[in-house]
Amino acid sequence: MLPEFPRLNGPLGELVDAITHDIPYEHKALAAITYMGLALSGRTQLAPPYERLQTRFYSCFIGPPGSGKSAAQNEVVRALNGLGGISVERSINSDPALVVALDENRRLLYVPDEITGAFKKAQHGKMFDAFKTLYEDNRISNRVKKEVTVVTDCHFSIIGTCTREAFGRMWAGTGGSSDGLQSRFVLSFSEKLMPRIKTENSAHLSLAIEVLKSSLENLPPVIELPETVGSFTFGLTGDGKHLDPKYSRVVDMGRRFALVVAACNGLERIDDETMELAKAFINYQVASYEPLMPPDAFSHVQEFENRLIAFFKKHQPASFRDARNNIKPDKLPTGFLTFTSAFNSLVKAGMLLPSGDSNRVGTVRYKLDPTYKN
Repeated sequence: MLPEFPRLNGPLGELVDAITHDIPYEHKALAAITYMGLALSGRTQLAPPYERLQTRFYSCFIGPPGSGKSAAQNEVVRALNGLGGISVERSINSDPALVVALDENRRLLYVPDEITGAFKKAQHGKMFDAFKTLYEDNRISNRVKKEVTVVTDCHFSIIGTCTREAFGRMWAGTGGSSDGLQSRFVLSFSEKLMPRIKTENSAHLSLAIEVLKSSLENLPPVIELPETVGSFTFGLTGDGKHLDPKYSRVVDMGRRFALVVAACNGLERIDDETMELAKAFINYQVASYEPLMPPDAFSHVQEFENRLIAFFKKHQPASFRDARNNIKPDKLPTGFLTFTSAFNSLVKAGMLLPSGDSNRVGTVRYKLDPTYKN
């Protein structure tokens, strides 16, 4: 069970509340934060030493089919409709196409419906490298034969959607890993299903949009971010301990989040209320990473190895057949052959050891090497 997604305040909160309540709040809120973060990018910044942090996000909404993921994308994009000079692309087929799109529209929101399809396209070129570059930078180039295209002062964000199972699979073989592109995504998760007929948006929606438009026209160029306000210090848990270093990017995402909320509210200094929202955002992301973010997998064999290790942690001793019936490799890309290769690799490496006890038909059962720690 994840903690509650922070309830946004000011015009951002009014925008999210005005969009039909049938869409899960976390998806609507993250869509609004991502869109407005892109609109604000390059127009305001945090005071030193955090001036390098941009307001942009790569976001993914996770949930079962029919849980409002695409509806959140569509409703927020439709409501804000080019606010801040943002152009929307639904499909980008290659890294040269990405450079061309940014050359034509310097503030670009990539909104693939199913992000797994976008990642399949990205594997055929250098789009993953381009995505990583554009997360921190505002410059990208591409060479086709002797012609070089250089795009400067560009701003790029992603809003994608995915089922939980597909999200766990899509990173294998991409080189994304937990210290790469994967760690640059923020998530929202909901299993709430949309009704067949959704309620209309509130009449207050147009007013919220006008206030956001006004906030873009009257931005403070620099916003102060104190490390500690009220009960919250960036990088510390609620009991005063330091967050695990693997969440360092999540802490920076909390700072980005605070900047977006403060800018939309016209603040020149981030206050207690905004800091509490940033704290809730960080807590939500940390809580979602453990169940939703898959372990690093540089190949499909390693993806199955990770699944097998997770299985044996919970169900040992167990046989090959037990693992196969639980993981169901026939339902996953690359299937039985890769699954069997992964199982044999773990046995050969001594990660899976015969438990010394077989089942009633004499099938060997295995357990994890007790000295293994991850």
